[in-house]
Amino acid sequence: MISPESIKKFKEIYKKLYGKEIDTKTAIEQGNRLINFVKIILNAENAVKNYKKESEVRKNAKSNI
Repeated sequence: MISPESIKKFKEIYKKLYGKEIDTKTAIEQGNRLINFVKIILNAENAVKNYKKESEVRKNAKSNI
C-alpha cells in the first residue's frame, strides 16, 4: 500500500509533468503500477547478476578439472 504522503507527492509530480491534476484513486492505481514495474526491473537485474555469478562459478569449476 502506498502512503498518503507518497500519493500526494505522486499527484504533485504528475501535475508538474503533464499539467493535469489526477484524483487520488488514479494516483494510487498509477503509483502501484509504477512500483510493480520497478520491482520487475529490479528482479530481472538480480536474475542477470545471479546468472553471471553462476556462469563464472561453472567456468571456474570446469577449468579446475
